[in-house]
Amino acid sequence: MARRPQIPNRAQLPKKQVVQPNREMIEIYQNGLNFHQKGELAQAKAAYEQVLKTQPKHFDALHLLGLIAFQTRDPFLAEELIRRAIKINPNVASVHYNQGAMLQKLKRLDEALASYDKAIALKPDYADAFYNRGNVLQELKRLDDALASYDKAIALKPDYAEAFINRGNALKELKRLDDALASYDKAIALKPDYADAFYNRGNVLQDLKRLDDALASYDKAIVLKPDYADAFYNRGNALQDLKRLDDALASYDKAIALKPDYAEAFINQLEALARPYAAEIKYLDA
Repeated sequence: MARRPQIPNRAQLPKKQVVQPNREMIEIYQNGLNFHQKGELAQAKAAYEQVLKTQPKHFDALHLLGLIAFQTRDPFLAEELIRRAIKINPNVASVHYNQGAMLQKLKRLDEALASYDKAIALKPDYADAFYNRGNVLQELKRLDDALASYDKAIALKPDYAEAFINRGNALKELKRLDDALASYDKAIALKPDYADAFYNRGNVLQDLKRLDDALASYDKAIVLKPDYADAFYNRGNALQDLKRLDDALASYDKAIALKPDYAEAFINQLEALARPYAAEIKYLDA
């Protein structure tokens, strides 16, 4: 499922620094930016930290050092650095967006929502902010509001496959299964190698009792992503519903091999093993 916040990408890095009075610091900052754009995060971090020793209120160095902290999975430090940058300049949409992503990672969902709203207020055509805002609203179970946010993201960026997937997820939670299926189909049309779209499509088809179609969708997801434990698990569930118990057991075995602590797969595997005996006991009782 595509429900995680988007990590800000290199395209969001500023192309040049704010005005710097010190030529040496300009060069150090620019070197850090070049390292960052190439994904060399340790070198970029060292450069930004060097700038901040001389200029503690350097907006871009604080912002991008916060981004590196987020990219290296230190969201608490990331949020602190981004908050310091916002105090210096509260009028940059991408910084509020990045703060929202970090707060979302920390499960501070109401604060994340406020950050995305600030980003959108500064940049009304910010498709990614509407998308992440939708993800937060979905986590808060405000599903109709989430749909409105995904729809806005899609209106701004019609080829936004991830937004179509998460829109489908919200529609599924609302039990609007045919609409959810149409949303997943749109995601697949935009991105035919999107394993999560086929997986989620399979889940809706299973809810619709279209079990053979669900199997075909899970099989496609597994072709695209052979280590997709959840797809093997739900494939096993569909096979069990079709009373193809040996095939279901094989699918659960694969899910467990990929994810050895997969409790649900163990439980459903035991259920599949027990079904023939349960049917025999029922027959004897009759």
